[in-house]
Amino acid sequence: MPTVSSPNLIINSAAQSDTGYYVCTATNIVGTGASSQTYLTVTGNLPTVTVTLSNYNTNIGGTVILGCTVDATPAATNVYWQRIINNQQQSIDTTSSNSRYSGSTVSSPSLVITNAQSLDEGNYICYATNSIGTSNSQQTYLNVLGNIPVVTVQESVYSVNIGGSINLVCNIQANPPHTSVTWQKIMNGVTTTVTISGRFSGATVNSPTLTISNVILDDEGYYVCFATNSVGNGQSPQCFLDVIGSIPTVIIGSDYYPVNYGNTATIECNVVATPTETSISWQKIQNSIPSTVVISGRYQGGNVSSPHLIITDVENTDEAFYMCFATNIVGIGQSSQTYLDVQGGMYNIV
Repeated sequence: MPTVSSPNLIINSAAQSDTGYYVCTATNIVGTGASSQTYLTVTGNLPTVTVTLSNYNTNIGGTVILGCTVDATPAATNVYWQRIINNQQQSIDTTSSNSRYSGSTVSSPSLVITNAQSLDEGNYICYATNSIGTSNSQQTYLNVLGNIPVVTVQESVYSVNIGGSINLVCNIQANPPHTSVTWQKIMNGVTTTVTISGRFSGATVNSPTLTISNVILDDEGYYVCFATNSVGNGQSPQCFLDVIGSIPTVIIGSDYYPVNYGNTATIECNVVATPTETSISWQKIQNSIPSTVVISGRYQGGNVSSPHLIITDVENTDEAFYMCFATNIVGIGQSSQTYLDVQGGMYNIV
């Protein structure tokens, strides 16, 4: 307040409303005198705060910069950001040492978000303060894109013969991209992770399909494909691997074959095998002693293309019990016994 001893007018914290003409007056016993007018211009206003874009997109795990510019006279002294959650504004902390947020300063007012997460999605507002006061930008919306991988298998049931190879096809759609692939097998309520080595290959980020070579019966079961990205784990529906095959079924043509001495005897052997048989053999049991029939000379057949045992110029020593054997990669199947009865000749072996 001006006084007689200090007539100057001092205005503290000048505001826009202080702009205008001013006149100094002084009063004595004679009367009041007035100065000429002087005009006070108050320069400056609240900061002008502007966000660069009305919305931003980023992938989960990515980095995004929410642009903010501040035009302030007097200069801004503070900048901060708030996020709107459930209609409530929440300040963004950029000071913590482990914070994923940075920027939001007078010299760098934009907000930098690293390793973006789903919870970062929402509306953001930039604020700036100067000596006149605080103002804010319009809202900008951050859309965080991405989810757990979508994993599918091509077929719900796969079939393969024992000893064969099979591809369990896995398709993955992931944003952000998946970083790992695993398979699990479920059989009789027991879940195990498939180890990728030996007969098992594939199951990589670039080739998620599981390839099983030289399939065995133990490979039969339910399989599930898993893919992981920065959001989480996705899994496929179960697919079933049906392993087809067993030891060969070997059926003898008759349990009794009579043949005259010197004639030709054909002992029939029929084989049903999945996987296909790889060899045929015959066994002779004479006086309870088994021996392998060597296919040569008077003995013919006894192979995959012609499994029947053919004996030419039958002799008395050929009289015996016979069994047919068939082998595939699962194992060995055998027929029941059949008896070759050689009639005539010098003698009969009982």
